[in-house]
Amino acid sequence: MTDTLLDNLTFLLRYRRAPDKATEAFRHWKHNCDLLPKIQAQLEALLEARGKFRSIVYDTQGIHDDGTDIVINYHKGDEPDDHICFQVKCYDDLAKKDYLKELKAQRDDTFRHFNRLQHYFILLCTDGIAHKSRMREIMAAFRTAEQTEVIEPAFVFTFLHHPKARVEAFVKRAMETDDLVLRLALESLVISSPSARALVIFMTVKSVLTGKRSFIIEELFSEPTLRSIYEELRGQHAALSDSIDDDTGLGEDDAKNGQPEMAGWRSRDYPVQQVADFELQMADDLSLVETDLLEYSADSGEIVLGTNSVRALRAVVSDAFARYDYDESQLISYMFSLAGVRD
Repeated sequence: MTDTLLDNLTFLLRYRRAPDKATEAFRHWKHNCDLLPKIQAQLEALLEARGKFRSIVYDTQGIHDDGTDIVINYHKGDEPDDHICFQVKCYDDLAKKDYLKELKAQRDDTFRHFNRLQHYFILLCTDGIAHKSRMREIMAAFRTAEQTEVIEPAFVFTFLHHPKARVEAFVKRAMETDDLVLRLALESLVISSPSARALVIFMTVKSVLTGKRSFIIEELFSEPTLRSIYEELRGQHAALSDSIDDDTGLGEDDAKNGQPEMAGWRSRDYPVQQVADFELQMADDLSLVETDLLEYSADSGEIVLGTNSVRALRAVVSDAFARYDYDESQLISYMFSLAGVRD
């Protein structure tokens, strides 16, 4: 992952397709009162996260009459402002007869108005099933347009539902790729089982917050957060298994915009593995990481975090706790995202 603002935006906008059925919700979302505030809030979460790592001045402006809905202005030092613009199309917009003519005119207005325009995003916030043919017409119309990118409803829906901790984790990973401690922490979590990564992270977070290094297995079995992530991963694996023999789920526009490369760090680092029922899967996970990250005593039922093997991971958890002032739940969610547990 690279660390430019545009790269971060593209990654988050194209992170994962939601089911087409989910985009039916856009039928009820109005342009000004629903969509623009939600999109602006997500953009500002990204800008705020970047601001914790690099001193660049940003501001986000909404509702323009110059062919764009939201503009990110940013500058470094004495340089003139650069701009990233967003045109948002809701269900009602795409129901109009002249929707494509209007969209082309709006794009032209934006390119005339902004001299230092870096990129122009068209966000289609509509029912992806009902407006499938119109979406194709729009994507075909702008396929070769310079500095212009059409984001489909299934991707926009996921973008609007990114938790703040996930956004901050992506920014951390993108902007500190050369950081030795982060690299060592992530290397310690290159484990074939995503639930095993979740288990190690959960125990490490608990250790940082409480100071304890040993855990009784019955206590872990009773943790709702652990049970929840195991069940989530089990359901995710089942969904992936249903489509694993199909295509990658990436369309031509994804290839055009580099999505396979961005998705690759997830699939290469963390192959998808079967996730069994909670207790059985945890037993398998303990066997997988025992003697390195964790030490397990069957006689006492006690699990002890390794001292040296999780040192870098503890440092990353402590940094996030101090940097973002998370509570326990947010800190765990952040670390799951940082380590690609759900990816």
